[in-house]
Amino acid sequence: MLKKLFEKNRKPGQILGAACGAFIGLFLLLFALQVYFDFQNILKGDNESDNYITINKPVSLINTFLGKSVFSPDNIQQLEAQSQAMGTEGVGIFTANRFKVSASSRMMGFYTELFFESIPESFLDIQDPSFRWVEGQNEIPIIMSKDYLALYNFGFALSQGLPQFTPSTIRQVSVEITINGKGRQQTFAGRIIGFSERINSILVPERFMKYANSNFGDQPDIGASRLLLKVKNPYDKNLRRYLDDKGYEISSGRLIGGRLTTILNAVISSVFMIGFLLMILSILVFILNYQLIISKSAPDIKLLLQIGYRPAQIIDILRGSLLKLLGSVFLLVASALIVSRWGILTWMEKQGFELTASYHLMVIAAGFSLMVLITLINYSNIKKSVLQEY
Repeated sequence: MLKKLFEKNRKPGQILGAACGAFIGLFLLLFALQVYFDFQNILKGDNESDNYITINKPVSLINTFLGKSVFSPDNIQQLEAQSQAMGTEGVGIFTANRFKVSASSRMMGFYTELFFESIPESFLDIQDPSFRWVEGQNEIPIIMSKDYLALYNFGFALSQGLPQFTPSTIRQVSVEITINGKGRQQTFAGRIIGFSERINSILVPERFMKYANSNFGDQPDIGASRLLLKVKNPYDKNLRRYLDDKGYEISSGRLIGGRLTTILNAVISSVFMIGFLLMILSILVFILNYQLIISKSAPDIKLLLQIGYRPAQIIDILRGSLLKLLGSVFLLVASALIVSRWGILTWMEKQGFELTASYHLMVIAAGFSLMVLITLINYSNIKKSVLQEY
């Protein structure tokens, strides 16, 4: 009898509007929170890499015609001597190839000129046992910048009609690496074994670089064109002042960063706030709707109370109705989050980024807390409204 009484005074349009508002608001809020954590992982990468900076000498018109812009042994010794004052913990020297190198693949139908560099393993952010080479070994392990993969996928591959690769699939692809120099030529099999977030380059093992430069290098050894500094604080004033005084340029680092991070954070924050406001409005609509139901049903319920019904029964009926409605909303939100997560993972994989399949622990905790909070607020309102009325 009570259920029929409440259904008579219920306005389905208002209930449906509140449910839709709760669904959209809660979904947007949790979705924005997960996207925030995903992009923070992509944009920031390895936090330890923030303590490494790449420096080079500026290129002038004189270098174009008379010589190369490189660091002399004295420049490197001076940097190492200033380590305590600048807070540097190590200086990594890039060794460049002094021979011609190209990569090709008959299967994919492409050919391109390349460059190689090597650096001491202690400066790498990828410690992979397979990044080793011994004389006589045909396969060359290669570490490539993660940004280079993005440039290939969105620049070179699209313009040349070549396939795009995810980080996992490109590791399975072997290309022919051809080295020329000193009137000799040799072909190796090159395989990418990892992607660096710290160094923008194409890296090969030091042992291979020494072998190749020694046997194929037909260009003079002019010195190091770039240096990688391990520092305690990349924003140290003494370090910046020293580099400025010497006229050294600091690499801007990864191609993805800075301004893009600011824009994405602003967009995600906007979506988060919209979801939060929609959820608050839906809670208010729920509260007003159930207060209206109780108010309209007051004369009939008073008669039922006189013949033996208790206020607790009224509260239980209304709470049961609310729980079914909110339960449906929460299940729809969970389903929508699972589907959207699958879509995001699929899209990001095509763009060359790997994400964990599961939701961040903070998103799960926030979703559970919000569901409990919404339920308790409405439960409390129903009890308060019924007791005030009677």
